[in-house]
Amino acid sequence: MRLALFVSLTLASSVASFAASACDTRADYNNKISGLQSEYQTAVNQANSAYVEKTMYSVRSRDANLFDWSNSVNTALTSYTRNVQETYDNYMNNACLWWW
Repeated sequence: MRLALFVSLTLASSVASFAASACDTRADYNNKISGLQSEYQTAVNQANSAYVEKTMYSVRSRDANLFDWSNSVNTALTSYTRNVQETYDNYMNNACLWWW
């Protein structure tokens, strides 16, 4: 009887331990989102700086520079959107909402 009780308690504690380690907290989620927002803002700032520099010092037309800028910003937005969705999905799949 003691062996059966010990085995069941051991199994229960290992499952609880695994569940706790697999959980993402709100703080984890917020930190990941903040990091992604920072990366996106950096990419947009770089695109803006490149556009201004090319427009001021380039012999290319403004339309060509604007096209490059648009491609850079759209790439950053696509990456940001994809990464945020993955982070959200991961949070929803791994969050231990029943703990809260």
